[in-house]
Amino acid sequence: MAEMVIRRSEQAEGRQRFLSSLRARTILFLLLSALVIAVVGALALTLVIFNLQLDRADDWARTALILFAVLFVVAAAVTLVVGYIVTTPAARRLRTLLRVAETVAEGDLSQRTGFVADDEIGTLGRCFDVMVGRLHERSRQLDLAVRTHDEELARLDALLASMVDGVVMLDRRARIVMFNRAAFQMLGSEDGFWRSDFSQLVVDLDASKPLGAQLAARKRVQIDTEGGRVLEAEAAAVATLAGDELGTVVVIRDVTREALATRLKDQLITQVSHELRTPLTAIKGASDVLSETFPPETPGYNFFGTINRNVLLLDGMICDLLDISEMLVGAFSVRKEPLSMQPLLWETLDMYKPRFRAAGLELQTYMLDPNLRVLGDARRLRWALGHLLDNAIKYTLRGGSVTVTLGELIYGHAVIDIADTGVGIAPDDLAHIFEPYYRGEPVTPEGRRLDPRGLGLGLFIARTVAEAHGGTLTAVSEPGRGSTFSVVLPTAPE
Repeated sequence: MAEMVIRRSEQAEGRQRFLSSLRARTILFLLLSALVIAVVGALALTLVIFNLQLDRADDWARTALILFAVLFVVAAAVTLVVGYIVTTPAARRLRTLLRVAETVAEGDLSQRTGFVADDEIGTLGRCFDVMVGRLHERSRQLDLAVRTHDEELARLDALLASMVDGVVMLDRRARIVMFNRAAFQMLGSEDGFWRSDFSQLVVDLDASKPLGAQLAARKRVQIDTEGGRVLEAEAAAVATLAGDELGTVVVIRDVTREALATRLKDQLITQVSHELRTPLTAIKGASDVLSETFPPETPGYNFFGTINRNVLLLDGMICDLLDISEMLVGAFSVRKEPLSMQPLLWETLDMYKPRFRAAGLELQTYMLDPNLRVLGDARRLRWALGHLLDNAIKYTLRGGSVTVTLGELIYGHAVIDIADTGVGIAPDDLAHIFEPYYRGEPVTPEGRRLDPRGLGLGLFIARTVAEAHGGTLTAVSEPGRGSTFSVVLPTAPE
């Protein structure tokens, strides 16, 4: 029963909406007009028929004919007037809707039709008002977003303009899209960037491959300008928060003061090394004369041996400093004589075994190919391997281990792997560990920072020696998991 009542109520409401609609009023008006015209026409037709059947039409018949004709004209006039009255409000509202639509199309979203009727035009007007209101709100939000974006761009432009470092941004096709003021002051123009060695950082990049991996293999570039300044540039990939790469950015720094300080430091090391050799030679000569003059039973005779040993140690250090000076100026060279790698490696390890025991470290060795021979300088190779072993001892905690492996790679190359279980190297430091005077910030798994003494030259020396022999030195490391350094040297021809 309740469902029937609800259904009847819905039907009644539907009929009410239909009767109040413009379509219903138009249909009723047309039906009424058709009925009036049909009645008048029928009466007129009847009168004509009867008039044709009479031989003579009396006055009453004529009067009736005229009356019906007048009624027909009046009915037609009434139909036109009523039709005008019925359709005029609808036309007026349609004109209002058209005017508001044109105003909205011109950009004025504050206009509304204000229709409240329930007919089709009223419903259309209300829907139009709701649509314009939502469009107005979306437009307001978009304007706010655009203003916020413009403010962020303005802040970014101001930040880049105030930077003392040059910033050059390129898209994935290596086209410059941003060049800040400092970059213009350093290079003069965008063409100046492409003419400089800095372009080596971004040329030949494959846009179809990840840019970050390609840029990671490219070192920083340093150039001397005509004005006497030293500029250094480094490139990195630019990506969105979602990880989509947009291109590359090249940051250019003026490192004139740092370069000058480094050069002065190198010159000081070279000068001091040369100056120290003269007094050391005199001390050694005097010690040798005294040791030959006095018999062994003379009190204090053992001091001469101590003096000689320490003089030789200092002389070796000075030779190392002179070699470092040659490396820093690019004039380093090595002798290339046939060497058997296994005896050389055992000799180097024997020198460091006491230090391994003192540090509480286990030393493991694997000589996979004892017959490997290379063309090289034995003293310099021992020097380089010693720095790698020293590095493993410094950065491996007590109870850890160091593994030294000698083997052969394909294409006639010998490889020496020195792997430790130490604290490892952070990714940010790994890219710079072979630079002179660079010292990273190693941290133990417990968070304690290690600070072993040194100048930060050991790995630089080891790589320079390896490259002077036509080989390479590479490093693989993971924080907390240790490091592996691999020295690759070309083998001697048979």
